[in-house]
Amino acid sequence: MKNAQRKTHSAKRKKAFTYIEMVITVVVIAICFVPLIQMFSSSIGEVIYAGDKLTALNLAREEMEKFRNLNFTEVQLLSLGNMITPAKSEPPLKRNRANWRIERVLKENSDPLEVNIIVWRQAKTPQKILELATLVEDLEWTEED
Repeated sequence: MKNAQRKTHSAKRKKAFTYIEMVITVVVIAICFVPLIQMFSSSIGEVIYAGDKLTALNLAREEMEKFRNLNFTEVQLLSLGNMITPAKSEPPLKRNRANWRIERVLKENSDPLEVNIIVWRQAKTPQKILELATLVEDLEWTEED
C-alpha cells in the first residue's frame, strides 16, 4: 500500500513544474524578448525620423520651386532678403502632426547667388531637420549678327 502511495505521489510531482523551473523559464523568455522589444521601439523612432525627413524635403522642394518661379534677377532676389515662412508672428505650418517653419537664407557676395532653404520642426526647441541649397545666376541672352 505504501508503495502505491509513493508511486501516485511521485507521479504527481513529475507532472507539475517547480518554482525554480518557472523562474528559469521566465528569465529565459525575458532574455529573448528584451532585445526584440528594444529593436521594435528603436525602429518606431527611425520610422518617425524618416517621416520627418520626407516631410522636410517636400517642404524645402516646394519653397525652392516658389523661389525659382519668381524669375527675378540676383539684385532683385537680394533685395527680398532672408525670409521665414510662415512669419514668426503667424502660426507654423501643420504637416503630419508636426509644426514646421521654412527659412530662406541668401548668401550675399556669392557669385552665383547661393540660396539655402532650411526646414525647422517647431517643438519646445526648434529642430533643424533639413537644409537644401541651390545657386541662382542671371541669364543674359545675346543675339549674334
